[in-house]
Amino acid sequence: MQVIRASEIGIYLYCARARWYQTLQQLPTQHSTDLEQGISAHDTYGKRLRFAYIFRRLGIYILIAGFVVLILFVAIWWTAGRSGNF
Repeated sequence: MQVIRASEIGIYLYCARARWYQTLQQLPTQHSTDLEQGISAHDTYGKRLRFAYIFRRLGIYILIAGFVVLILFVAIWWTAGRSGNF
């Protein structure tokens, strides 16, 4: 199944024959280098987003672990203080 990209829809709306030349005949356009740079920029941006998502999740897990440790510390301190061992 062929994926139709938004840029292809834009090209088709501008000129159906231009879409046919560019996508089906795979003829180069005047802006081929710009398109390649755009694809590269989007790939780089996507990689950065994946790293940001991973680090955000890691930060949330560390925050939750910190709260768990804090609750355990307070619970131990509270029970030790009530029994007179602290």
